[in-house]
Amino acid sequence: MVTNRPCKGFGAEIRLLREEKKMTEDEFAWLLNTDTKAITRLEKEELYPSSNLIKLIADSLHIDEAKVLQRIWCDLPEECSNSRMRS
Repeated sequence: MVTNRPCKGFGAEIRLLREEKKMTEDEFAWLLNTDTKAITRLEKEELYPSSNLIKLIADSLHIDEAKVLQRIWCDLPEECSNSRMRS
C-alpha cells in the first residue's frame, strides 16, 4: 500500500534520466505540458507530481508508470533509496 510519504532522491533520478535522453528542461516541460520552473521544482523535489503528471513523466522517459509512482511515493522511506525507476 502506498502512503502519502514522498521518497527522497526521486528528483535527482528524474533529472538524470532526462539528461540521459539528452532532453533539455524546455523540451521536457513541453512534453509534460508545463513550464521549466515546474521542471526545476520537480527535480529539486519541491513539487510532487499528480497522477496525470506521473503518467506524462513515464511516457516521456519511456519508463513504466508504476515504477515512477513507486519511486515517488513509498510505503517505507528507508526503502526509497533502494528503489530505482530503471530497475
